[in-house]
Amino acid sequence: MKILFIAMAESVHTARWISQISNEGWDIHLFPSHNQHEISSHLKAVTIHHSVYTTTRHADPSLKHRGIRLWFPFKNKTIGEGLRVAIDKFRVDYRVKRLAHLIKQLKPDIIHTLEFQHAGYLMLDVWKHLDGNCPPWIASSWGNDLYLFGRLKAHEPRIRKMLSYVDYYIGDCKRDIPLARQYGFEGKVLGAFLGGGGYHLDRLPALETLSKPSQRKTLLIKGRHSFAGRALNALAAVRQCQDILQDYEIIVYFGTEDVLIETELLQQETGLNIHVFQNAEHEKWLELLSQARVNIGVSISDGTPLSMLESLLVGAFPIQTHTACADEWLVDGETGIIIKDERSIDEIAQAIRRALTDDELVDHAAELNQKVVRERLDYNKIKAQVVALYQEVYNGE
Repeated sequence: MKILFIAMAESVHTARWISQISNEGWDIHLFPSHNQHEISSHLKAVTIHHSVYTTTRHADPSLKHRGIRLWFPFKNKTIGEGLRVAIDKFRVDYRVKRLAHLIKQLKPDIIHTLEFQHAGYLMLDVWKHLDGNCPPWIASSWGNDLYLFGRLKAHEPRIRKMLSYVDYYIGDCKRDIPLARQYGFEGKVLGAFLGGGGYHLDRLPALETLSKPSQRKTLLIKGRHSFAGRALNALAAVRQCQDILQDYEIIVYFGTEDVLIETELLQQETGLNIHVFQNAEHEKWLELLSQARVNIGVSISDGTPLSMLESLLVGAFPIQTHTACADEWLVDGETGIIIKDERSIDEIAQAIRRALTDDELVDHAAELNQKVVRERLDYNKIKAQVVALYQEVYNGE
């Protein structure tokens, strides 16, 4: 089986998804949806079709590279970036035509786009160059692809047109499946799968080896405040709860610039013990999460947040807005708290107070969530399902 992915080569989610099928003996190719040099260090056993590239030290040796290779002994990264910018500016249709040529030459059995706004739209632009001779197209939506962008005037027509060509659809969560139908998808739904696949549970510390959530003194806050993230609302709620947070370490992770500024001001004005965590290493992140009593995520839109799921892995109590498919994973008030109004500082503050004062709640939630972890997040179980869905598409079912 020959599969061509169109996806973000720099994304760990792309790497983790592809890793599920990398040992099947299939011929796997990747056309980056972003024209840049970055490649995830977790990506393995794939042929990557660049425009311009330089091999990097952190890239896995099992990768194969196609495209214009730069051999300059120095400054090759800068030169390569300059060439990519020039290509995008002066040959705006270069990558569309190159991908169309690749599809005709490679003749993949399946094309799979991971994410809509870059990968999906790119494939949509390629469609008219294929003269109707397109292999089966699987489209996976990630995060905000449908729930947010589908409501925006600049995106809705493109999403509708794209979905009219897609043969198979994979949702990031169950919520997005009826949305895909609403926006015109008439093909076959393959199910809802996490964008990054499952977790190797045998490599994680057993819950009983960690301190009980009620004994932990760390509060984590997802630090994104952007078109979708609303971390500033979470920080405002922390300000309301400062009276019960004096003995806690508060850590804002992966913060955007405005959030980092507010974090510093909040620390100065309240004297709370607040720190910032920006380390992108997954092992370091899980270690931090395993020390947390509570993990808070606030947004106006998301898919299934990995930060929420990874809370379940190590017993941190999740507080998550309803906008992130939280109800598909949490029982509100029992295994987590689901915020109904992401704009309500008071509601977020009430959730924090309850999670910090109810020891029985957070300890029992950790035990219940372990059952969810075993049933729904095991790498081997999800991998088997993913392999089966590709076989299903390959067999034309």
